[in-house]
Amino acid sequence: ENNLQTAHELERLLFDMGHPCTVLEQAAITGDIEQASKLINQAGLICICSVADTPKDRTDNSACFDCDNSSTTDILNQISEKAKLR
Repeated sequence: ENNLQTAHELERLLFDMGHPCTVLEQAAITGDIEQASKLINQAGLICICSVADTPKDRTDNSACFDCDNSSTTDILNQISEKAKLR
């Protein structure tokens, strides 16, 4: 639950900063969430995935955050630095 709430808070903050984004919830996806997120990224949107476990093999520019031990602001700052958002 906390993961999804944090994901939606990040979505709102990023949108307010002018960055189009969307949230994918693992429980709501019947297929491969990683493939779905790649397609969303290719369309030019930031994709925030709410998942229970850290993906094992990440070869792209994705990042994982522990929503139980990081604040929304901390996560946003890390995303901003990694993606060089303005």
